[in-house]
Amino acid sequence: MENAPEYSLLVKDSDSFLQVVIQKYVQNRIPEEKVEEVFRMLGDAPGNEDRFITVCVDIDLAYKITNSLDYEASRFTLMKRLEEVIGRNFIYWRAEGKTEESVFIIRTKDKEAVFELKQILEHVKKEEKSPVVAAISKPYKKIKGIKRSYMEAQKLFEMASISGASAFTASEEVEVAPGEEPAADMDNLIVNAVRKNNRKELKDAFIQLIYSLPHEEDRQCKFLHRVMLKTEFMLQDSCGLTEEIKEKFCNYYYNLENLKAAKAVDVCYKILCDAIEAREKEAEKDETRYFKEYMSEAVAYIEDHLQDETLSIVSVAAHIYLNPVYFGRVFKHTFHMTFKKYLMQQRMEKAKRLLEAGGGSIGDICDAVGIHNPSYFSHLFKQYTGRLPSEYRKEYEM
Repeated sequence: MENAPEYSLLVKDSDSFLQVVIQKYVQNRIPEEKVEEVFRMLGDAPGNEDRFITVCVDIDLAYKITNSLDYEASRFTLMKRLEEVIGRNFIYWRAEGKTEESVFIIRTKDKEAVFELKQILEHVKKEEKSPVVAAISKPYKKIKGIKRSYMEAQKLFEMASISGASAFTASEEVEVAPGEEPAADMDNLIVNAVRKNNRKELKDAFIQLIYSLPHEEDRQCKFLHRVMLKTEFMLQDSCGLTEEIKEKFCNYYYNLENLKAAKAVDVCYKILCDAIEAREKEAEKDETRYFKEYMSEAVAYIEDHLQDETLSIVSVAAHIYLNPVYFGRVFKHTFHMTFKKYLMQQRMEKAKRLLEAGGGSIGDICDAVGIHNPSYFSHLFKQYTGRLPSEYRKEYEM
């Protein structure tokens, strides 16, 4: 760490005189000559070995829209962590970026500083659960190097923010002429994909959308806005517009002017995927409520026919007049296990009760639970309880 006495004035709080001067300089509010004058006055003019590097970092804006409650807390934690780690290794000034991202302007003589900063950022990114966007400038000399590094890092950060961590990658095989106005039914393809809870169709529709958006950024954003409004109205009229999803739509509209079109596509896709997930959960709940009586009848039928070796998902479904595949899905949603696992569980639990009661032979118990092969029954029982039927019975003998 660089702890030379002449750097003692380079404190890291916003009240520092030099901090304010640097901030104004990179914002073009004071000329380079004034900054040089301040450094000379402080006896701290940059030498030939001094280099300036700028780091821009923030939580991905998309996270603010899709996870608004956690966004500010994640930002605060990230900046405190960076101040701590960067401060241990370098002298720096804080500044503000164009989009409120945090900016660290670093002064160093270390020729490996860029590599070290990359390692620091990679380490912090792994620690953070939220997506971090960052950019590092090359090192530059002299006072003008401060602004040069700042401008370069800002440009790199803007590019990184646009690309972000994409929710999907457009296939190169798609052949749609770029720059054309999206087809009139393009938004309907997206809305219908959400209506059908079909993630694959939604992804395919967005890939087609990317290749057919107009060149002008404002027209791109207007089209995306229209798609989101149509989808929101559809969710309102059907299901899936939970309070959480509604908030994500509101956050999207509120932050629309801060989003580049490329980032807006990514954000829209994530929100609509979340909407599909919400609709699926709602459908599961409705399905479970609707078929509650069916499931009660099915469970009673299973209990009464455990001795039947041919008892199966097909026979139970036929008893309650449901398609076997559909019945199996509803059954799993209701009991959080497959029909096969449930049936085996009930047979083994009945066997345990009979063994505990002490009446009847192992063969009788096999017949009572619908597993007529004693060896196979013993194997299954040991798998279920960890003990053979004879061992289990002994524990309950007087």
